[in-house]
Order: sequence, then C-alpha cells, then structure tokens
Amino acid sequence: MKILLFNPPRFEGVSVIREERCEIIERYSVLEPYSLLQLGAILRNKKHSVSLIDANGFDIKYSDLKLSKCDVLIFRFTPTTFDHDMRICSLAKKINPKVLTIGICFTLGKIPLEVMKEAGELDIFVLSDYELVVLNILKNLNNLRKVDGIAYRKNRKIFINKPSNAQIDYDRLPLPAYDLLPSLKPYFINTPVGKPFTIMYTSKGCPYNCAYCTVAGTKLKVRSAKSVIREIRYLKENYKIRTISFFDETFTVSRHRVLEICNALGDMNITWYCNTRVNLVDYELLKIMRKSGCRGISYGIESGNQKILNNVSKGVTVEQQKNAIKWAKKTGMKVLASFIF
Repeated sequence: MKILLFNPPRFEGVSVIREERCEIIERYSVLEPYSLLQLGAILRNKKHSVSLIDANGFDIKYSDLKLSKCDVLIFRFTPTTFDHDMRICSLAKKINPKVLTIGICFTLGKIPLEVMKEAGELDIFVLSDYELVVLNILKNLNNLRKVDGIAYRKNRKIFINKPSNAQIDYDRLPLPAYDLLPSLKPYFINTPVGKPFTIMYTSKGCPYNCAYCTVAGTKLKVRSAKSVIREIRYLKENYKIRTISFFDETFTVSRHRVLEICNALGDMNITWYCNTRVNLVDYELLKIMRKSGCRGISYGIESGNQKILNNVSKGVTVEQQKNAIKWAKKTGMKVLASFIF
C-alpha cells in the first residue's frame, strides 16, 4: 500500500512535540518524529511504499503542503493541538476520498469514544502499541474487530476494541527510517547547538506508581545495550551525530545496561542527556555517565515535602533527592529538576 506518515505543522508558529508522554507545545525544541520513523521502518519491512512529511520539523504550513494521493495516512496528534492536527484528514480525503486515516495519540488513549466523536474524518484511532497495532490494522482491513488496541468507525458507528496486550521485542525491530527525513538540520533540544541531534528511545514504560503520571505502572519494555549501541553507531557513521537525548521515562532503570552503553559511548565523542529517578542513580554511576558524554540529567523531583511525596506514591525520600542532585552536580553535569505546583 502507499502510506504517508505525517507530523502536522507547528501550532501558531510554535513547535509541537508529538511523542508518547510528551505530546505538548514546546517553544524551545524541535524534535524528530521518532515514532513515525520507527513505524516507517516497520512498514517498509512489510513491502509497503512509505513516505514521510515532517511539517513541524521543516516548518511547512498547511497552506504550503503538497500532498499526493495515498492509500493510508498515519499521523500523530496531541490534546492541545487536536483540531489543528485533525485538518490533515480532510485535506487527504479531498485528494482521495477513500484514503484510510489513522491517528496516534498516547495521552488521549483512555478516552477513545470522545476522540472519535470529535474527529469526524478520523477512521481509526490507535490507542497504544503502534509498533504492532498498525501492522495488524493493515492485515485486517476487512475485519477490524480482530485488531486489539484501536477505536474505529464503520457505517457511521464507532467501535472500541479491547486494549492491546502486544508483546513487542524491541531488539527485533528495524532501526528507525532516518532516511525518510531530508536531513537532521532542523532538530535541536533547548538550544540550537550540538547538531546533528536526535532523540532516541532505549526503553518505554515505567514500573513505578506515581499517582499523577500518565505512564505510571505501565509495562517496562527495554532494548538491550547491543541494540542501542547499534543504532548509535549507525547514526555516527551515517549522520555524524553529535548529540542524543534519550527519551526514556527512566533511563537508568537497569544499572548494568547503562554501564554497557556508557562503555560503548566512551570513544564516540557524543554529548547525551537522559531522564531518570533519584533512587536509580549513585555517585559512581553518574561519574561513569559523565565520562561517557552525559552532560545533563533530568530528575522528577515533584516536591521537597516528604508528606506530599508519600501522598502521591512517589517512592523516594527528600534525602535521596538531595543526594542525586548533589552527586550529579559534583560530576559537572547540568541538572533539571521537574516540580509539580
């Protein structure tokens, strides 16, 4: 099938992140549509004809879009840019009224009925596990009842299937199809230095149960160090990558894996950043991370009050927070502390 992957335009001139837990308007970063690059590689492996338009990254407005006819349109959308993102459905259907429109949004996956009611030209809403669910959709177009993890429209009626429980082996997935992008020139995080830059998932999900979090208690799916290193080497050899932001919720969930990755990164001269929890670092680990190129780390601090931390089931102490920050600063890393007010 002829498939178009689409990352919608910026919202009122401001860049948008449409990646899993980070589906937000973001003034200070322009990130690759990494999940669409993953999907592109997966679909090409099944012999589909795949193209990608990153209207956000290359700052292409709807009025400047040059769409060609396709069989399937797959795009990501966010809660705050919902109506803006959905415009692509009507544009695609003007070119091909029979085009199948498939939308992906992590944040709204718990309210599929409301999404389908609001988005009249969205045919299928992927609720989770897009890596396997999209393939299942294309295999079962004549019987979508068989596809777990979607909401869909048929004869003007809305159907919501049971949740997906896909078993995804991330080590067996192909490398993201970076070649679908014209270049990596537009992308940066926080400040436009250190290019070429990319984000990268080395794991998804988080086993902790913080009461406020959209990924709390989700199944932890981890790539091996070997798989991660393979992708980094590919990027270094083919794109001369200089900066990577590991987009995992909890990068240091496996200390041994981090040490393996750090060992490989040591001779690559790559600057990198990550997110993690304060109870999953120690001074020795942070020193090794810093030596391998880690220049910044983000901790979910949330509050400096132990009673509040306990009430939201954070599972850490104020003392652990203080130590984690102190140790990182001692190594020379920059520290980002996220708070909830």
